[in-house]
Amino acid sequence: MNTNLIKFISDEHGEFTLDSKCVRNISLESDKDGILSIIFNIEDSNACAKELYEKILSNEGYNLSILYGENIIVPPTLLSNEIDPTAGLQINFKDPKLASEIYNTLSESALSKGSSAPVVQSYFIQYAWAPPLVWGPWVEVASIIGSRAYAVTYFNESQTQSTFDVEIEYATAAGMEFYHGIGPGTALILTLDEAAGTDRARFRSHSVGMLIRVMSPGPSWR
Repeated sequence: MNTNLIKFISDEHGEFTLDSKCVRNISLESDKDGILSIIFNIEDSNACAKELYEKILSNEGYNLSILYGENIIVPPTLLSNEIDPTAGLQINFKDPKLASEIYNTLSESALSKGSSAPVVQSYFIQYAWAPPLVWGPWVEVASIIGSRAYAVTYFNESQTQSTFDVEIEYATAAGMEFYHGIGPGTALILTLDEAAGTDRARFRSHSVGMLIRVMSPGPSWR
């Protein structure tokens, strides 16, 4: 039995356990200070959004807390207004490991739908250098055998705040493919074929050199 489930708890109206099958349009984002946020919608159905709303989120004037297993995500907080769960929920985290674990727990159903690709459940943290205007050295983010789905999160650890380019090279059955984006942020890598190879990332600052914190499955992940 999985005890690591998200629970919405009202001090007067009981609790609601969120099933990952109810989650839609989930993303993991990071701000310039390295604070991670999970943003998602909840399916508009009787068993999902309607029950959560009627049981918990429509009862303003009472304290709401959110737990993940034994971890308190949101301490008891006065619910001053009704919340529509279909309009989008955002939960902020200071602990990147916990944020990544919860992100994968919630996104598992959506990522695996229609495929046999397993979703990674733990993350490896490493650091990469992003020099100004040129690409920095590659860092290995995952080793792939078979179908996989995982996220790579990257944000600036330096005092000087600036955006930066990210390039991720990842394995597919047809060979290596590339993802290009701008950080800070998160890239979702999904391969539905029998890929084999080493996935890696590199970074390029838009201003001065900076240290990039990278969260991914890591070099030892298979």
